[in-house]
Amino acid sequence: MNRFMRPILTLVLLILLTSVTLTQTAVESSSYATHITWSPDGLFIGVSGYGLMQVFDVINGDRIVDLPIGENQTLGHDWSADSKRLAVIYQNALHIWDLPTQTLLFKSDPNIRVSSILQAVDWSMDGTLLMTAHSSGSLSRLVFIWDANTYEILQVISPLSATHIKLDPTNRYLATYNLVGPYVYDLTTPHMPPIELEGRPANAFDWSQDGSRLIVGHGNGLVVVWDLQNQSQITTFSTGSNEDFTDLSWSSDHLQVALVTGNLSVNVWNVQNGELVYKTEPSTSFGVDFSPYGGQIAFSNLYSTMSNSNARLLSDGLIQIVVPDPSIERLNAIAESCLAPEIGVASVSDETRLSEFVTTIEALSDDQIPPGCKADLLAVAEAIQAIE
Repeated sequence: MNRFMRPILTLVLLILLTSVTLTQTAVESSSYATHITWSPDGLFIGVSGYGLMQVFDVINGDRIVDLPIGENQTLGHDWSADSKRLAVIYQNALHIWDLPTQTLLFKSDPNIRVSSILQAVDWSMDGTLLMTAHSSGSLSRLVFIWDANTYEILQVISPLSATHIKLDPTNRYLATYNLVGPYVYDLTTPHMPPIELEGRPANAFDWSQDGSRLIVGHGNGLVVVWDLQNQSQITTFSTGSNEDFTDLSWSSDHLQVALVTGNLSVNVWNVQNGELVYKTEPSTSFGVDFSPYGGQIAFSNLYSTMSNSNARLLSDGLIQIVVPDPSIERLNAIAESCLAPEIGVASVSDETRLSEFVTTIEALSDDQIPPGCKADLLAVAEAIQAIE
């Protein structure tokens, strides 16, 4: 998930959406989802938007949580590390919800800074910290760092840009951008100037699992993977489009990146060779997120139609789940990342062994395989079988 969206771009996207001639049955405007995130355990999907904050069970497709936020616009949400709490921005305040009980645990003061607007939230991967981005006027930017258990403010920094924020998995580096950047701040030396990776505008970004690399979607279809230690470009490719990106999510193995383009098309690209893996029609989605194990993508679906025959629709089409790369190579890559070697599950060499592999995976208990990984493996395997 990528898991954060750009509130300033939301208005632009809405203008674009209203200009599109609807040739399909559209979801009612009150159900438009602008932010979508997969929970860290891979079992739930959170969707927020206009008067909307819902959570869905990925396995059975049921809507299990519908938070009472009224008619408010949510400007972002993010998950705790244990997938049990949800941080949601609405009414210019940070709200922390306990999902099993659907209880509001905390609400920040909407006037924590006079005339400031709360624009983004990010929960650290280890679950200990929360980051919120605030703006007041064109130049004043603030990032609050919160203790995620006591909800006390630990630190306040004033970055050059802070409309969009993302903390790296080691909790050391904070990436920010708005119309310039991206900038990366070392939180161990917050008063030092930031690392400026590129002078051109950034539209979306995401961290690698070890925090050593940052993938950035720049304007004009350019995607760059940066090495933070050397401040150098590792990989660069162009999507061949002059459009900006509105959302980005990097697969956990860093081999694929999912992008939402300016025309609201969802694209998945091979990061290593810059080849297109999957694409939807324009005017499809505002946001996209990879599953934690990289086998599926979920995106907010503006129409109740499927992008392909293997897609799953949740909530009357509000969410679409797709296996973008139904291949043996992708299946083995996911299995290698989340199956313990002692289980002894052999890799799949071809389609003839696929049924045997599926039977083996289905028989594994939750103690042997993370349920989210199991769901990803079975989804990819079923998508491969559907092609045959």
